[in-house]
Amino acid sequence: MSLKSVVVEKLLKYKNQIKITIKVLLYTVLVLLIAEFFSALLINNLDSCGNFKFPPISRIPSILKKLDYFRFTTFENIYSGVKINLRTPIGTEFKKKPLIFFVDSYAYGYGLENEQTISAQISKYTKRPVYNYSFIGWSVQHILWLLKNEKDLDNIKNPEYAIYIFIEDHYRRMQVPIYFSALSYSQLLFTEKNGKFYPEKNIKFYYRSYLYRLLSYRFSFNILKPRLPCFKNRTENKLVKYLKEENRVLKEKWPDIKFVVLFFPTAYEDNDFDSIEEKVEKEGIIVIDGRKIFKNATDSGDWDDDKYYLPNFHPTENMYSLFVPEIAKKLNL
Repeated sequence: MSLKSVVVEKLLKYKNQIKITIKVLLYTVLVLLIAEFFSALLINNLDSCGNFKFPPISRIPSILKKLDYFRFTTFENIYSGVKINLRTPIGTEFKKKPLIFFVDSYAYGYGLENEQTISAQISKYTKRPVYNYSFIGWSVQHILWLLKNEKDLDNIKNPEYAIYIFIEDHYRRMQVPIYFSALSYSQLLFTEKNGKFYPEKNIKFYYRSYLYRLLSYRFSFNILKPRLPCFKNRTENKLVKYLKEENRVLKEKWPDIKFVVLFFPTAYEDNDFDSIEEKVEKEGIIVIDGRKIFKNATDSGDWDDDKYYLPNFHPTENMYSLFVPEIAKKLNL
């Protein structure tokens, strides 16, 4: 066979391989685009319980108009809009040392008026100023972000305690950038390496993808909570690293402040706090076990009682009122 024939045969072979490769790539891209389209529709049609449902055809044009591929941003860029919705300080007329509450809708008192929240109730009970830096969906990393970026915290004079209300879902939220799939910004906020935390600088391009958000949401619910033994220790240790760093920054700002973690029971989680409580206490952080408070106060620990939980699974005013005297007693307020 001549050299020319060999070359031609090789070229034909490679040409066929290239065609097959291009076809595979085109089909892959097509499948991903279809998956992206359906993910966008599902995420933008969440029902009130957070379930994904395919929208009626008539709604599809309006959904497509509000897709946020080019509006995806950072937490820092949206914080000013969130800040105006934070709870107003309570009891600023009192002269005792202030308290500061952190972090999410449980500390915020989602579904309640300001005077019904745990921060307002404890202010009235102890005659202290109370500041509430909490908002819906936040997690442990938001405490560190606030300590490093919220200048108004510096105006709080000599607070005695910073109280972080922890729920199990914070394990999930601290590990994925977009833990509520409809968000248009990353809430990872920091990357951790060897116990040091570095601000999240660059938004990854794939964060914008609704398919990524949907998969991240499903993965985080099914895997990242420390229910699987192989993840439990790793997840708890990461939370403790955050708390250790926050305790350090708190004491930099206010040398006499004491950091408290209130492990709050929820109606929809395992409330398995035993091992994490021990780890947190070893870091010199005060621990309050909300399971014991609730069980002792109710004799039954009946999570389903609508006296204590709203239909959205958040605590009622009555639920918070069980905790206020016990927190005051534990912390000698």
